[in-house]
Amino acid sequence: MARSLSLRILSLAGVLITLGVAGLLSSPWVQAQERGISRYDVPPPGFEWHSCDVIECSFLVPEGWAFQRLQDSKLGGTVLQYRMVPKMDIGKTSPVVRINIIQKTKFTTGLSAQRHIDLFVRQLDREGKILDLWKNKSKLLQSTAVMSLNYSRLQQPVKKFNLLVHNDRTDTLYVLSFESKTDDWDKNWQMIEQIVTRLRLAENV
Repeated sequence: MARSLSLRILSLAGVLITLGVAGLLSSPWVQAQERGISRYDVPPPGFEWHSCDVIECSFLVPEGWAFQRLQDSKLGGTVLQYRMVPKMDIGKTSPVVRINIIQKTKFTTGLSAQRHIDLFVRQLDREGKILDLWKNKSKLLQSTAVMSLNYSRLQQPVKKFNLLVHNDRTDTLYVLSFESKTDDWDKNWQMIEQIVTRLRLAENV
């Protein structure tokens, strides 16, 4: 996997976030999206779009996986929780993508989105080792992506990828997380990369 990630906002029906890997943003395909061509709406082979339904956002989900909304947290409907898991072969070692969405972050939690992000990164650093950290701001959205190694739970290190995106206008914070044993990382990342590089977030949510 490339060690360089960059973030760009593409304006189509809403706001599309593209987290580019290995020069993806300079490709003709992405340049076509900037001219308003809607091929972006077509999912890549082996994936399908799933809507959050409750709010206006969508994520690519691998075919054969479930996209589940979890039970509301103690903070009620202002915090939404989702996960993607394989429909079959669900076990301790199965890859899982978790998505938490905090609406009106400061009002809901008493902490600013930036404070949440700072505390999140510090926690990752305490639990293991941060390998790479990228930050970007484009229009309404601020993003932080973190790759880390965690040693606290298993003898074998667990590699983690976290993407945190904050909408300045609506004060919504999106947190997308994935982790895998290091031995399985390259195999799993080929699939997870598609999910984290193509997010649909509306600028009014």
